[in-house]
Amino acid sequence: MTLAWIVWIAAQALWPLAGEVPRGLDVPSRVLFVPAEDRPVDAGCDVHARGWICASVAAGSRGLVVFVGQDAIAWMAVGTDVRGASAASWGRVIQVLPGSATPADLRDIDLSPWKPDRPRLRPHTRQFRATADDGVRVVRLSRSRFWVSGRVADPVADPVADPNAFLLLEGPAIGSQRLPTARLPDEPAEQIVYLDATLPATLQGDVQGSRGENAQGADIELMEVLDMSPDVRVTDDTQVIHRASTSVSADGSFQFERVTGGPFRISARHAWLGRAVLWATAAGSPISIKLTPAPRVTGRVLRQKLPLAGARVRFVPDVATWAATADPIDLVTAEAVTGDEGVFVVSVPLSRSGTLQILTTDGGVVRVSVPEVRGELSVGDIAVPDRLSLLIRVIDEGGCDLVAAGPLGALGLVMVRGTRVAEFHQLDLPEAGSWALTAECADELVPVEPAIITVAADSQAPVDVRIMRPPDS
Repeated sequence: MTLAWIVWIAAQALWPLAGEVPRGLDVPSRVLFVPAEDRPVDAGCDVHARGWICASVAAGSRGLVVFVGQDAIAWMAVGTDVRGASAASWGRVIQVLPGSATPADLRDIDLSPWKPDRPRLRPHTRQFRATADDGVRVVRLSRSRFWVSGRVADPVADPVADPNAFLLLEGPAIGSQRLPTARLPDEPAEQIVYLDATLPATLQGDVQGSRGENAQGADIELMEVLDMSPDVRVTDDTQVIHRASTSVSADGSFQFERVTGGPFRISARHAWLGRAVLWATAAGSPISIKLTPAPRVTGRVLRQKLPLAGARVRFVPDVATWAATADPIDLVTAEAVTGDEGVFVVSVPLSRSGTLQILTTDGGVVRVSVPEVRGELSVGDIAVPDRLSLLIRVIDEGGCDLVAAGPLGALGLVMVRGTRVAEFHQLDLPEAGSWALTAECADELVPVEPAIITVAADSQAPVDVRIMRPPDS
């Protein structure tokens, strides 16, 4: 070891960590140093004008320098691979401890921010999917230490934040668990949050039809209670968030790995055998699920009084039914295809109103209203009408094509592309109603005027439309 190297090492131990407050930041009231190693946060740094110094921290130390203001914080990395500085409303250190696991089990762990995806058009939703929380940033400082910063959860003032947002701790040798993000801003930044890892458990079970049929291929969804309060009570209206999905294997069994906590909501859905939902307090004894058959609707599809084979038949919920549902997956059923005799049997959701949409192989469509069904319902013969031919004259078309989408006001929209007939564009529409028009010009969609047309069930005179090109085109 050379003398110069020895002097440099000694200097690192004697020189304190110091610097200037980054430009654009107000002078902070406090400066903290968060070491990358598993040591306490150093809150003894001093601020002089726009300079700061951490006398008890050696120059060259690895970690974060945190600037604490009255209503916000900012931080910058020193001696690490983390680039740049960042400002936030709050920030905390998350230290993961072995807990019931072992130190070796903390390998390859990850901490990530999430929040429930709240659909604006379905305010009554009680079952959520998780989406990444862009309002929270997680920085890895070491194998088991993380810095988390973000905005205060206020859905009114800041719709990006969510009071049910959470941090998800995962790893190949530990159980997955959540930490509520909302609790982090309540304490000072220098107070470390300790999170105990847990041993992973397996939640397993089997699924059968109502008569003991093999339910291979059934979809199984594992949900956990959205509210992370320790005393939450579980009811049919309890809000839950998706945790994992799987399918039933050939022997009728299923399992979820690395499960912790509880209670859990488990739903099973099979295309023909039906559905079932149950609650499990925790991963433990195997769970047996028996499916309840879904209501069925039977009928026959005809065209020009002859049976029509190959038509697809599916249930489409009413808009009001879709908006009021707690989970749209409850409205999803498998579609059926008519046989040589035009006959179909299709499953529909329990006690949900909507329509049967019949789609023929050549683009024909017909809808039949379906009331709330609890057992089995026959709708008899369904005649597929001829398609409605609408002629449209396009003013200043310039080689554009017309595309129609509709009918508006109902789910299950259909797209129809026009064809050229002399000086007209012909749209063979499967249904009457309101249709949205647009033009496709050189692979770009261009608006037209009028943008919406109403098509009657009987014959209709040609319609004139104008392509609304931008001024510079």
